[in-house]
Amino acid sequence: MKADWFRFSLILVVVAVVSIAATAYLSKLKRTGRVEPETAAAVSTHVPHAVRFIASSQRAGENAVPTTERFLAFAGVGSVLEQENAFSPTGALLYTRRKFEIAGDIHVEVDDAIHAMTAIKAPNSDLQRQRRRWDPSASCATTFDRGTRLNAAVISKEISLGFEVFKIVLDQPHVRFTFWRAPGLGCTELRTMVEVKGAGGEVIMTSDDRATSVELGEPDPSLFRLPVDYDNVSPSERYRRFEQFAGRPPTWQALESLEQGDELYEKYAFSPGR
Repeated sequence: MKADWFRFSLILVVVAVVSIAATAYLSKLKRTGRVEPETAAAVSTHVPHAVRFIASSQRAGENAVPTTERFLAFAGVGSVLEQENAFSPTGALLYTRRKFEIAGDIHVEVDDAIHAMTAIKAPNSDLQRQRRRWDPSASCATTFDRGTRLNAAVISKEISLGFEVFKIVLDQPHVRFTFWRAPGLGCTELRTMVEVKGAGGEVIMTSDDRATSVELGEPDPSLFRLPVDYDNVSPSERYRRFEQFAGRPPTWQALESLEQGDELYEKYAFSPGR
């Protein structure tokens, strides 16, 4: 049981890395609510494509255990769908989550297991999201607004699933992050690896989220259809409901981290289908 929880905790590390850009976007939106025109004009167009991933975790000396399956769909108009199916070590489906970035300043996160979602429509959020995207002309290591720069990273080139990628390695004392980003796909990450180190610097746990297929072209429009019969609630309320579904008490640390999202929801709540 302890090993299972350790694996799950590492998944949360990867989720946190993926969420860095979204968190920065929400923070800046709250502070400014605007986009500088000269920066927005520099953002490249979207490349329509869809990617499937399989993630696994592995403790040193043990076999890798599949943990999640993900599906990403990018529409040419700028809409993005991310769907994650999480599995237990025995292979049982634990939950399905979907996150939508819909052209028209709409952001929706859905927990299908509890039939609940959080929907927000905030002014200028389309342009804010574009500014936080990685810039292909900067080796996919700097965002278009130059707000995030992986200056300490070691960057090289490889081929993944037939696409040229920048391999970006960010080595820190207790953890090493490696990203494989495809500039031809707008810097979509085709692989993300997180290696947790022990006291002596040895790798004690690895999480590997790897693309298995890439399909070019416009995704099926029905993928971006939002649920209209789910409860639309604040981020903290959706978290409380999910923890109850999972049989765990909510933590104050998690609730505290959701306070900014709650404030945005209170101000910009959006009702799909209306």
